[in-house]
Amino acid sequence: MIRVKRMVANLIIFLVCFSPVTTFAVNNSPAVPSYVLSGLAQYGTNGYKAAVQTWLVGSPYENATAMASNIAFFVNFEKLAGSYRSYDILMVKETVSSNVTYIRMNYERLPCYILFSSIKRGTHGFWGEFAWTGCSGLGPRNRSVFTPEDHLLTTLA
Repeated sequence: MIRVKRMVANLIIFLVCFSPVTTFAVNNSPAVPSYVLSGLAQYGTNGYKAAVQTWLVGSPYENATAMASNIAFFVNFEKLAGSYRSYDILMVKETVSSNVTYIRMNYERLPCYILFSSIKRGTHGFWGEFAWTGCSGLGPRNRSVFTPEDHLLTTLA
């Protein structure tokens, strides 16, 4: 009888300690900035021009030259990769003043990787920049993907 009570007590302790309790859990995972998600949604519904405008609005890169060069990139890239299908969030890192989001954009023929570097603007959200970090299938020079860590190392150097 004592053995059964001990087994029941151990089972209760195990269940209390190791069962997933979502109501008391705090979500400490960093969030993807809303402008990044809005731009990705715009890309899917209204195309790359709307996405680039969403991503760059309010940032120092909103000027006509930066906007035109980013839109031109998408024009040329879609000729190579085919139409845009979906995206996958690969990494999100957040500090007190910034957020880095690494995304794989899936196209008809090949994926491409984009890194969003975002600076926090008080309570008004983020403004940021984005950089293409690698595309698979573009030949021997680009077979390895430029990782987010590579980007951080080159920007900090």
